[in-house]
Amino acid sequence: PPSYGPVVWNEDQEPIREKGTVEERLHQHMIATVSGDSRRSYGLFLGLAEDDKVRPMLADQLQYLGLIDLQDTVIGRKARNTGHKAIRARAITDLADFIGWDRSHGVYYMGVPDMAIGPLYYSLYDAVCVRIASEFPDAGVNLKQTNQTPLSPAEVEEMVRQLMEVDVDAVWNLLTIHLKNGKSIRSLGDTIQIGAAELILRTTVPRQFTNGQHPFDYCNVANHWMRSSDNPYQPRILYLMASFINDVAHENKLQNSVIEQEGASFDLSNRAPDSLLRGLDEAIMALDFPRTTALADAYLRSGADRKAYQSTVALCACRFQDDPHNQKITISTFEEYGHNSTHLRDRLLLATARLLAGWVKMPGERDCFARFEKDWSYH
Repeated sequence: PPSYGPVVWNEDQEPIREKGTVEERLHQHMIATVSGDSRRSYGLFLGLAEDDKVRPMLADQLQYLGLIDLQDTVIGRKARNTGHKAIRARAITDLADFIGWDRSHGVYYMGVPDMAIGPLYYSLYDAVCVRIASEFPDAGVNLKQTNQTPLSPAEVEEMVRQLMEVDVDAVWNLLTIHLKNGKSIRSLGDTIQIGAAELILRTTVPRQFTNGQHPFDYCNVANHWMRSSDNPYQPRILYLMASFINDVAHENKLQNSVIEQEGASFDLSNRAPDSLLRGLDEAIMALDFPRTTALADAYLRSGADRKAYQSTVALCACRFQDDPHNQKITISTFEEYGHNSTHLRDRLLLATARLLAGWVKMPGERDCFARFEKDWSYH
């Protein structure tokens, strides 16, 4: 056999079925994961996944474990996970729900062992736990039930500004004040998601778009988890989301908005919506992100059909191959647009188009689509 090729780093294994209550077995799975015992973590997961009554709790815990594994900073760091553990955890549970948990062993083998593979980053979550325990008598575990007031439009805009401009301690202090004032978990999560879009909208260097995209996708997983779960530790994740965005804003010096100045170079005032969409398709495929953003902004400001806009952008995303981040950002932004409660939610759709046109593409990134056009579209 050849001496090169794929290496099997982790052999598949049988489920571990330990005695104890469901809560005790889930706790053992958590301990194995955070301690980096990949084989035990995976085996315990397989054992727990056999019981259909346990699966919702296991899915909730897996996403929680992915969300708390986040580096304290990306500034000056080569080793980082940029939220991939959270994205992977949701991929596992979403695929299992779609395929069926009984038929998803291949999905588990693909993703679950990695949840305990190092480097593991829990120091930021540790800091959040200390902060929230010192600020709230119940460590914040009842905030989702007690806090029901949404942020006002002015509060949303001020929070986005601070995410971009101030230091992380000030951002965490603002979060704490809002939580103490009864602001809802959902409203805060939606506002932080707008901040993630702002990272993309302020990026002008192609290779740096990835630095805005990863916080956006991480926050999408976090918001999905908060919408679909009643886990009492959800308020803590808000601090991680905010920290990730604030950290990237300072890493890439994104304190100033740029799209207004960029847009002034384009006169799109007399373009009909259909014309704007055709231009948007062309600009994305030309990887011209300033023109893409201007066309997208003009279309969205016109109040025209959002579904037509989403269809145009989604088709552009599907033409690119070899890097699924092009499709992932599109899914993330569309999902968050559908749920976001702020008055700035159009900025989520704007960020999608800008990133598709701006992020560096792989060599030959349109070969498959070109072959499709040649062999199928015109026959």
